[in-house]
Amino acid sequence: MKKWKKLLALMMCVSMMCGLVACGGTEQAPEAESTAPVEGAEPENENGDVANTESSETNYEGEAVKIGFIGWGFTDTLGGEYKKYFEYVGPAIGMDFNLVVAVNQDEMVSQTESLIEAGVKGIISYQVTSTMMQLCEKNGVYLAQFGAAVDDPELKEYLEGCEYWLGASDYDHYACGVGMVDALHEAGCKNIITLGIAAGNPLHDQRLKGSQDEAGKFDDMNIIGEYLGNTASVAQEYSEQVTNFITMYPELDGITMTGASNGCMEAVLQAIDTAGKTGEIKLATLDVVEGTDTYLSEGSLVYTLGGQYPEVVFVALIMGDVIRGNLDLGGEKMVLIGNLIEVKGLEGYELYKEYIVNEFPFTVEELKEVSPTFNSEATLQDIYDLWESYSIEDVMERHQH
Repeated sequence: MKKWKKLLALMMCVSMMCGLVACGGTEQAPEAESTAPVEGAEPENENGDVANTESSETNYEGEAVKIGFIGWGFTDTLGGEYKKYFEYVGPAIGMDFNLVVAVNQDEMVSQTESLIEAGVKGIISYQVTSTMMQLCEKNGVYLAQFGAAVDDPELKEYLEGCEYWLGASDYDHYACGVGMVDALHEAGCKNIITLGIAAGNPLHDQRLKGSQDEAGKFDDMNIIGEYLGNTASVAQEYSEQVTNFITMYPELDGITMTGASNGCMEAVLQAIDTAGKTGEIKLATLDVVEGTDTYLSEGSLVYTLGGQYPEVVFVALIMGDVIRGNLDLGGEKMVLIGNLIEVKGLEGYELYKEYIVNEFPFTVEELKEVSPTFNSEATLQDIYDLWESYSIEDVMERHQH
């Protein structure tokens, strides 16, 4: 515990600094970084081991399509996984990915301008704005959002009418919240609290609602408290609030939390440990972070979800097919729906590590098989079906484990 308590303090500081940058918008956006592989270099998994990147296919012989990717960063676990997957698939499917960081809407617009000037034909971003879309429309550059569907009705209506709006990828975030509560109930929890982000973040809102609705279905489960944090300092807030809840409600035995990144998981579990409740109060959340296996073995963490990093490669695959003229959406927009991987218990984590972390869940050959650029008989539905089938069992079967 002492080791990760020191780590928590550092992560809280980083989280607060990131939040201040996001609110202030005073930092200059970093320059684009290409994922063109360095000779002799191979992507590594989170343990420093070389991930399985073997492919019997040679690199794409035609002209590479330049794609811009706007993320929140590439040093955290998920951001790093995006980068590694792009490095793996890029040369084989003929795509040159330019990765940039933006932490607020002003930076997103600035990076969109820079990417267009750099000659990209498409941009994938974790959030889009009308200004970004206007820039793309003016310059004939496709734009797509990953991670969640566009929630704002006015923006959605505007985007749907734009020629170069490709569409969005999404998950069933409501079901994620349902899964958290089901796991707590299965673990015997009866008096729980819910932790989320202040209203306005559609992903967290849906997960929170799923948790609340599912808890209401159980006669022997009660939500005895709720806290919605500020994104700028949410880890510290969660730590303080969990401590308060434990003091006020000695019967507290379960917590759902709509996201575990940026030090949130560590903050909550430290608060539980400080109160001497490790193993007595159970946590169910979303995101696989460093130390997840330790927290599962200690008994406080009973459920989390992760494995979402292949999503952006599927978005890029569709975008590349459209740009090359090999895929006609027929006036429709991309609606890519995927699954997150459930991690229950230490045994579940070991399976996750083996089949989702230590190897790429979808090989270059499998991606090419569903891409009209490489398989003239492939359709958009084939791409959808492959992504929708994603699970540990699916990876094991496809890779003949």
